[in-house]
Amino acid sequence: MRLPLVALTVLASLASLGPAAAGGKWSIARSPRFVVLGETDEKTVRDAARQLEQFRCLAGALTAALSATAGTSCPPGSSRCRCCT
Repeated sequence: MRLPLVALTVLASLASLGPAAAGGKWSIARSPRFVVLGETDEKTVRDAARQLEQFRCLAGALTAALSATAGTSCPPGSSRCRCCT
């Protein structure tokens, strides 16, 4: 039930920006798991994609460590994250 509310809120926010927001230069960066769009320079968007990948890797490593401590099984591949090295 929360997801439709969040989606509706995001759409309403975007609609309120109006045509003025469409005038800037947009950049795109792709990483193995994310596509990042931004109305800023390409380097900033690439840095954001890199930081998202690092956060994903850290979250996966923490999840694996906590799961191992609790004696539960980890999601497939989470204990073998190689992106942070």
